[in-house]
Amino acid sequence: MFISVHLSGVRRFMRALCGEDQYERYLDHWHRHHSGAGAPLSRKAFFREQTERKWNGIKRCC
Repeated sequence: MFISVHLSGVRRFMRALCGEDQYERYLDHWHRHHSGAGAPLSRKAFFREQTERKWNGIKRCC
């Protein structure tokens, strides 16, 4: 029991570290703050929007 509790904590930490839980966090935020405004994005649309936001525009250090 002790080991399984710690392993699930490690799994949650690793998912957060890698960004794998982004969609779940988005849904949680959406339900708390925007639930009266239509429907949330689908998982596919969410990640497409995130990718476009990340890679559009000028990306350079100088």
